[in-house]
Amino acid sequence: MISNAAGKEAFVASFVYTVYAWIHDVIRIPLSISIMSLLMSILLVGTIGFLMYVSYKAKEQDPLLLLSVTLIALVAVVALSKYHSPQYTIWFTPILCILIAGNVLNMAVYYVLQFLWYLKFPVLFYTIYTNNSYAEAIPAAKGYMALIFFTVEYIILFWLVWKVTGQKMRGVIHDITM
Repeated sequence: MISNAAGKEAFVASFVYTVYAWIHDVIRIPLSISIMSLLMSILLVGTIGFLMYVSYKAKEQDPLLLLSVTLIALVAVVALSKYHSPQYTIWFTPILCILIAGNVLNMAVYYVLQFLWYLKFPVLFYTIYTNNSYAEAIPAAKGYMALIFFTVEYIILFWLVWKVTGQKMRGVIHDITM
């Protein structure tokens, strides 16, 4: 088993830990973080495999398809990893910016996401969470605050990625299945 410097199996700012906290701490289903991490790794492999299949089978290989597949793949790698750093967002932010350009709603949502990322680090780091744990464990208020913050962050990120890639990906998938 690989562990981080804190000896933690997953960073609390990760999507893996966020889902785990909802299942384990809020809903109270006994699930270990290592099982959740394994499930997310399987989802990551499936996502990358699906994207490779879609890319190979697409009738039209265009720049928009490449950007869409690349964005989905990078966000999946960042989100489904048990380790997390705010700097990981620089891997996909340029692609996201290209794809949101020209749509005022998507740009506004992106600005909200950027503001949340600024709050996440440096503002809320060591205030509501560290890499190792929430400042206060759930059911304490700061524990729920951290969980809700990370949940909102990932909902916005996933919605924005879906919004900017969805039409292209649906069109390609439709072409493949016809």
